[in-house]
Amino acid sequence: MLAPKGLFTAVRRALDNLKPERDPLLPRGRETGWRGMEFAEAQRFRPFDLLPAAGQFFASSGESPATRHYIDTVPRAPFLTIELSSEGDPGAWEAGISTPRGTVRADYDVSENQVRLFLSTVHSERLLGKRVVAAGPARVALTFTENTVCLWSRDGGDWSVLVVCRLSPADGIDLRQADCLSASRLFWRGSFARARAGYFGYVGLRDPQLIRSPDGEPIRDGGRLWMTATCAGPGFFHAAHWAVFSFPENSPEELRLESHLFFNRDGRLLGDHAGFILRGEDGFLVGVSSWGDFDNNAHVRSAASQADILTGVHVLESRPWPLPTEYDAWDPSLIRHEGAWWLAFVECTRYSPRFTFRPVLAKTSPGAEWDGQLERVGADTIHQQTEGTLLTILDGNLYVLASDGDARDYPIYDLAMHRIDTLNAPYPTNIPHPLVVNPNDDPFILTFDGTPHNESELGYGTHGDIVVLRGRRQTA
Repeated sequence: MLAPKGLFTAVRRALDNLKPERDPLLPRGRETGWRGMEFAEAQRFRPFDLLPAAGQFFASSGESPATRHYIDTVPRAPFLTIELSSEGDPGAWEAGISTPRGTVRADYDVSENQVRLFLSTVHSERLLGKRVVAAGPARVALTFTENTVCLWSRDGGDWSVLVVCRLSPADGIDLRQADCLSASRLFWRGSFARARAGYFGYVGLRDPQLIRSPDGEPIRDGGRLWMTATCAGPGFFHAAHWAVFSFPENSPEELRLESHLFFNRDGRLLGDHAGFILRGEDGFLVGVSSWGDFDNNAHVRSAASQADILTGVHVLESRPWPLPTEYDAWDPSLIRHEGAWWLAFVECTRYSPRFTFRPVLAKTSPGAEWDGQLERVGADTIHQQTEGTLLTILDGNLYVLASDGDARDYPIYDLAMHRIDTLNAPYPTNIPHPLVVNPNDDPFILTFDGTPHNESELGYGTHGDIVVLRGRRQTA
């Protein structure tokens, strides 16, 4: 029988509060460089952009207000934004997506002062949602994130949600289906001074992981560090997708989206996310979690690409990664170390009555390929809310870092999966991933918290303030 969650937390905290000459968690005679670091919160900011420059494929101005204008670009994934701006009251307008199976559109009814969302098929038209507004919005955006449709407005301040709904495939239109999306087009009509369209950005960011060489060296191009992050959308995991970002090493707040990554799985275009990218001499190695169609069925998938996936928009073909676990899995992190490939990941032992998950470490035999057969090294079988596995090199030694949501701390494991230390760092809300940047020099942690965006309208899944924890080394 499992002990209560509170007992594990109490034991963990009691051990952490002990201050003997050697921490009892450390094997006798062994110290680590983690011991001399302590971190404090230095920055917190909210990344938010419905239509980033990277991924914009259309811009126009001065079109006829009476004509429905179709955008010729074929969408590559159902994560799209069309933004319309006017210099005054645009009057009646509409925007949407036309598919072979029907149309999803938003419009403004001048007579009723209402914005509305409709689903139209050959057989019927159905109102999906509506809202009375004081006046016709001068700036609107319609976003599609998988099958979540959201209408936004902005009048000088931040974007706010007007209407949101999630399409059901049973309604007749499933934007995830590649054959449907490939014959679809965005459109708009109205008296707008400017129209723009492209791939949806983010209402928050989470799950950061540095893009590295196979041996773990972070990629530094153009004076910037490069990383992947999950782009939160206006809804649960299905509305999120994966993207590549870069930032100046000393200015994480200058994050810039560089490329969008999507996945084609059996004819469905999905926003899988939370994983790693390694850049080798022959291309890129990718491991990602299957959150794009999550329904208590998470697993890890792998992909390889010779295209430059650090820029542009890419749809990758992936395959299930056979891991040494009988459980569902997510959060892969891969490094080649001392001749073998090491993979850290999270296994979920149950979904009910609550998600229960823990970190695992596996490795290949020396000289094997990166996707060769993996041997299970070990797992943390005590903790039940521990994820965010990140393989991290410090002083030439490889460690597994993770995040324990119950104890609210960051455990550190050696390559036998023994817990040997704890990061001395603040613990924000949610289960923040301990991405330690520059651990050997000027360390800082780039992570996230559970702050949502408009949770009352959008529900769970929009979380993702970026939190920067600056480190310093303690002196004896």
